[in-house]
Amino acid sequence: MSAIPNFFKKHSDKFLLMGIFLFAHITFLFILIHIVILILHKPKKTGKLNKKYTETIRKITNNPNIEIREINNKTPSSFYYKGDIIYYTTGIKKLLTKDRQIISVLLHEYHHYEKNDKYKNTVCVTMMYVILYTLVNLKLKNPFRIDTYFFNNHFFAFFAFFIVQKLYLITFGKKIEYAADENTIKYGYKKEFIESLKILENYVQNKLKKELCSKQDSNEQCDKKIEKYMNIDAFFSEHPTFKKRVENIRKKYIKLSLYLISKQNINKDGILHTLDKHKSKIKEKLENLEEN
Repeated sequence: MSAIPNFFKKHSDKFLLMGIFLFAHITFLFILIHIVILILHKPKKTGKLNKKYTETIRKITNNPNIEIREINNKTPSSFYYKGDIIYYTTGIKKLLTKDRQIISVLLHEYHHYEKNDKYKNTVCVTMMYVILYTLVNLKLKNPFRIDTYFFNNHFFAFFAFFIVQKLYLITFGKKIEYAADENTIKYGYKKEFIESLKILENYVQNKLKKELCSKQDSNEQCDKKIEKYMNIDAFFSEHPTFKKRVENIRKKYIKLSLYLISKQNINKDGILHTLDKHKSKIKEKLENLEEN
């Protein structure tokens, strides 16, 4: 009976290296299969078609193919995966009481649809892993040899991939989200989108308050805990904090306003913006931007 445990003890290093070897190669194959599925897979239409939102988004974007579908889920969310469908949950519909607020969130997702961000992100992340994996294997005289040389190189490649992936999300991922936010300005839904972000921020804060704060914590202590958690979470995610997103939208709007004023010579007391493609009329005073 003791022969089997002794066998494993004797060859424990080899089993460990074998496990890492299999893990690295299976992960590599899994990522390649994932990207092939993403390219070839045609998702089935799920959820309930919302005709009102579909017609509104089609009219605003001048895209007759887009569909807006509602999924029965309490979590407030909206997303785009693939095809001509943008999804939102019953949770976000309950949270955002105004139709224009929901439309503004859907326009954010429309930018991901228009730019095909999901596909681009997957391709970029996959290529990062493929390049690192290939470089390691080219360096090895025998990539299928299981020894410490393989262990050191593949272990490095695997963790380097995750570091590069996180750096990609922190930098390019955030830029993609900011660009999607700015899409709401283009269609004249800046105010409603900022309202939506503030409502969503309040929802997240209330949820975190229950999880992070104790009865002994003061309001100030609780707020600091929540802010710290949200900042750390945003740092390692492609989504910036709600405050930074609102700040970015306002800055972008001010730049656009000043550009159009200088180009069209319109005084700031009564701005009438004619946006290039959609000719949306936005009548807002620059001096009231910070208040809104």
